[in-house]
Amino acid sequence: MASTYSDLKIQLMGTGDNSGAWGGITNTNLGTALEEAIAETADVTFSKANISLTLSNANTTQTARHLRLNLVGESSAGNSLTLPDIEKSYIINNNLTADITIKTGTATPTIIIPAGRTNYVYANASAGMVDTITSLNTVESTQLVMTGDIKNDSGNLTVNPATQIFEIKGSGSTEGQIQLNCAVNTHGQKIQAQDHSLSVTNTMLLPKGADSTLVSEAGTATISFKTLDSVVSVSAAGAVLGNTTLDIHGAISGGSTLSVASKATFDGDVTVQQTLTVAGAISAHSSLNITGNISSNGTLTTTGIVSDGDGSLREVPRSRVTDASITLATTDIGNFVLTSSSGISLAVPTGTFDSGDILSIIAHSGSAQLSAAITGMIVAGAASATAIATIADNGVASLLFISDQTAIVTGNVS
Repeated sequence: MASTYSDLKIQLMGTGDNSGAWGGITNTNLGTALEEAIAETADVTFSKANISLTLSNANTTQTARHLRLNLVGESSAGNSLTLPDIEKSYIINNNLTADITIKTGTATPTIIIPAGRTNYVYANASAGMVDTITSLNTVESTQLVMTGDIKNDSGNLTVNPATQIFEIKGSGSTEGQIQLNCAVNTHGQKIQAQDHSLSVTNTMLLPKGADSTLVSEAGTATISFKTLDSVVSVSAAGAVLGNTTLDIHGAISGGSTLSVASKATFDGDVTVQQTLTVAGAISAHSSLNITGNISSNGTLTTTGIVSDGDGSLREVPRSRVTDASITLATTDIGNFVLTSSSGISLAVPTGTFDSGDILSIIAHSGSAQLSAAITGMIVAGAASATAIATIADNGVASLLFISDQTAIVTGNVS
């Protein structure tokens, strides 16, 4: 009876066949065919074209019989490797620069081995290519490299680190990020760490209680239905906008505009670097510091002191004390000047004051004189301007400018 061959092309000798040659044939079966199938490797050299491996009826060495196939040479995108139509396992190392499609000649599916990767695959004559590594209970590895999605069949995909910290590393100039996609995976929103240069290490706690929406770092961000209690300070480098009542029991600090569409109540300190605009009433029970303008369509109520750069608006600030003759200046506007000796002359310069400016002089320890460089210094009730007005000892005089060249003088003057 003539010899036949198995799928791996091991020679199966028939009764009475190969008389006197059984030893050599058996040695080749065991030492070549079986060893290639269970332990050995062979190179498969590509030349930018598809390759098909076949097995012939011979127990001598054949590339397609080897356990491990090492893909070498030059490849092009879309190249494939076709394996014989038998049941066999392979370890395939893709040492090429392109992904290679692995398939059998008569069936699908196929699998793709990415460039630089190694797969353990199973070829089935009737079912095509099957990736045999489909389920692992435990994997121990110093580095796990994934080329596709991580999936599970049902329920949540859970991760249980020993430290309970899931860490996303940054690289180069890119900070660590987590992207959450929409339902059809066409849009994604990222949570990103701060820049390395800021040296930030901190913890952000999520809201307590019911479902909530966090405010982003967008140019315009809205806080809805939030209560800020006594342990909270509100600080913003940009504008703070409120479309209704703003009621804050802690401190508020705004680097830009603070705008409230309705009334504003402040129990803590308020600092605004630019404009404070409130459509309704303003009620402040502590400090209200505004570097820019303040605008309110309602009443400004405070239980403390209202002040500007010169001091409390409930008082008339003193700009200076002098025992010698001086020239009045814009720093004296809204204030009073105190003279401390007799015969002092106070010059009223031209081109310094404007309509609406007002200042006062108190002559103490002797009379003082107002000396006008402006064309229209008029003592209240007088018919014409005067160049000199005398303030009586312990007298008070006020100058109210109605233009840059005209001022009305009231008080103890002659």
